[in-house]
Amino acid sequence: MMSIPVRSGYRETLAINPDGGRLDRKILISYNQLDFLIRRRGESAHREAIELIPMALRKPTAIFEGIRDQGIKGLCYVCLPECRYTGRTDVVSQPRESNRCFCVYVDDDGVIIEWRWDECDGKTGFPLAYETRFVRRAL
Repeated sequence: MMSIPVRSGYRETLAINPDGGRLDRKILISYNQLDFLIRRRGESAHREAIELIPMALRKPTAIFEGIRDQGIKGLCYVCLPECRYTGRTDVVSQPRESNRCFCVYVDDDGVIIEWRWDECDGKTGFPLAYETRFVRRAL
């Protein structure tokens, strides 16, 4: 198990470890990043952080390793939640669009660098072009 020291300004959470499928990988999320995204995208980003990020990290549809477009060895956790959140101030829960998957991108140090809705393949539920976007499917 990779040991990540808790850093000031970060919150620690657990994720499925692609090496063995156990819930023992420590992941960090920056409070500054969370504040920035809430200011930019509104309260829906806060609801995603509270509900959808833990879902992706703990019950992923797939985990991909090696994020080619960012040039890092990091991981991409993918899930297919039943709902999505919209709204800057008044958050509304709506059904997930069938051509979208929720992705959480984690860097080599175990820090969440981004989360977003990506277009997905309707058959697999994986992000479009996952074969070229990532080095390999880890889980």
